[in-house]
Amino acid sequence: MKIILTQVRKLPVKLFSQLVALLFFSLQLFGTPTIAINLFQGNTSSYLGQSITYFQTDRNLTPEFVFNSDTLPFKNGSTEVLNFGLSEKTVWIKLKLEHHQDANKQMNLFFESLPLDTIQYFYQKADGSIHSETTGFSQPQATKTNYNRFYLLNIPSIEECPSQELLIHIATPVQYIITVRIGSFEAFKKQFAITELYYGAFFGFLLCMFFFNLLLFVRLREASYLWYSLSIFTSLIIFSSFSGHFYQYVLPSFPNIANKVLLTASGILLIVMSKFMIHALELNKKSKLLKLTYDILGVFGWAIVLGVLVLGRKAMVAPANIGVGILAINIMITSLAVYNKENRYAIYFFFAWFIYATGGILNILKNLSILPYNEVTVHSAEIGCALEVVLIAFALGEKYRSFAESKALAQKEMIALQDAHNKTLEEKVILRSNELIQANNSLQETTEKLEYQNITITESIHNAQNIQKSMLTIGDDMQRKLGDFFILLKPKDIVSGDFYWFKSIEDKLIAAAIDCTGHGVPGAMMSMLGYNSLNTIIKKSNNTEPAMILDNLHEVISSTLRQNTTRNRDGMDMALIAFDKSTRILQYAGANKGAIVIHKGELTLLKANNKSIGGRENEAPFTTHEIKLEESALVYLYTDGFQDQFGGDKGKKLMFKRVKELIQNYCHLPLKEQKEALEKEFQNWMGNHEQIDDVLLIGIKL
Repeated sequence: MKIILTQVRKLPVKLFSQLVALLFFSLQLFGTPTIAINLFQGNTSSYLGQSITYFQTDRNLTPEFVFNSDTLPFKNGSTEVLNFGLSEKTVWIKLKLEHHQDANKQMNLFFESLPLDTIQYFYQKADGSIHSETTGFSQPQATKTNYNRFYLLNIPSIEECPSQELLIHIATPVQYIITVRIGSFEAFKKQFAITELYYGAFFGFLLCMFFFNLLLFVRLREASYLWYSLSIFTSLIIFSSFSGHFYQYVLPSFPNIANKVLLTASGILLIVMSKFMIHALELNKKSKLLKLTYDILGVFGWAIVLGVLVLGRKAMVAPANIGVGILAINIMITSLAVYNKENRYAIYFFFAWFIYATGGILNILKNLSILPYNEVTVHSAEIGCALEVVLIAFALGEKYRSFAESKALAQKEMIALQDAHNKTLEEKVILRSNELIQANNSLQETTEKLEYQNITITESIHNAQNIQKSMLTIGDDMQRKLGDFFILLKPKDIVSGDFYWFKSIEDKLIAAAIDCTGHGVPGAMMSMLGYNSLNTIIKKSNNTEPAMILDNLHEVISSTLRQNTTRNRDGMDMALIAFDKSTRILQYAGANKGAIVIHKGELTLLKANNKSIGGRENEAPFTTHEIKLEESALVYLYTDGFQDQFGGDKGKKLMFKRVKELIQNYCHLPLKEQKEALEKEFQNWMGNHEQIDDVLLIGIKL
């Protein structure tokens, strides 16, 4: 609609301008064309490309030389808009004016094309000096005659410039497209009001679509919406830079930065659009090859951004245009390829970028002067961009709708599957319930049997405990002969595999601490065997030497358990002492179990033979050790249950070293109090840990 209104509004002006061009056509054939200013004092002219003379050069010329030289190759323009493409040369333009009748009416030269880096404006004053001013894309906005995105130059009056000949020098590293008009600033402002409304609507539309897709990303957490919103924002920067609005409103005082934004944004567009296509069309799943093409384009985009910053705009114009062109072709190919894989929404991507590319091609053909310079060709890329944004929005909406349909279908199938599963599960539950009832009844019967058996077995073990207690009971006569002593016995189970044995023959007192293989019932049975065997040995031989007693016990146990012909290796470890009260000589022998003597305040460890009672691993005889006790002493006999108990803060073994320390700490106490203290230390160390073995510790004062 905007294009149609503009064309209708300009129709009288164009017709009139064409008549003027015909009137002055003959003048252009015979010399420098002239422009009658009075024809445009109420409006603006068409483009003056055919009414000016120009030439290109790579020489550094002064305006004085150009004004006065008759040898420069000036030639008349052949088109309304001059287009020199990418060129290393600069352009000199000469305009000849006439019929400047109203001296109070300020007229302007108007350059519409962007970007033109440097525009130098010269004319000879009445006093012969040359007036000079500079504007262009490389100059801050504040240096312009009118603070506008285009370039306006004031035309001098006849009194100021009698020759009415104007000279313009233009230099830019990018494409030369020179559009020159004449008119008053008010006429230009009025003529381009609709154009500014168009740009306002276009930029507003892009901003709305940017925020809309950004909000969709925040709500849906779909990465394609994020990358698409960034691509829209990048397109906004590109078109606002090309139109001059970004320069005018965002960076008016930083032209060196503003003139790099266009190509930098083109590189960023390659990056974000590549990311968008990868996520929107799910190329990670559908085609690794197609994804690779976009990864390469993304890298190329970063190269363009870096190239603009390091090498400048001129070196990156061609790569940026090529990159965007390849991106458009790649998107169309990818869209068709993915659409063939039954992604319905992919076809929108093809049409969107086909339209966008078509708009860009029209704009390029306009720049090459193949198509006319008019409202359609000037804004074709922007029209294509707007349609592309709309179609991509439809594509994303279709993708989300397709996803929602697939999700709903999947949920429906899941519900149906769940219902079938629940029905099967109910049947299985009923079947299992019946099985469990039967199993429970059977288990209950088994439990009752086990409870009965447990009660019977426990009663039997308690009876065994009573037998063991009666066996270990110390008579009054033996207690008198022992004197001051204590026995700390803590079975792991009801009955114990650890036991003690005392005997008195004449003036000799014999005591032993025995640790049988195993604990509980097996250990108790071995304890019965060991206890009776010791009594039998003493009764038959009447020998009180500790080593002889251990040797005889070893033979009895091995023979009784038939260890020569079987694999049975059960036996016992023990510590045995014999104390002669008349001579005060203490004899000791041990089978893997030592003893502790505290005499005259010093602790002595009585070492044992590395051999057990029973088994056939070591047939060496046991050894008797003697100590003369000149004064009263304390003797401690023990098994390994105390030192091997786990406990403490770290759950480690108590260890024999700590046992010795505890005995030394409490040896000064009466033996009854020693027992209480040592038993308390054991309980505190064990804490919540399980007792792992039978415990036996005997203390005797000799």
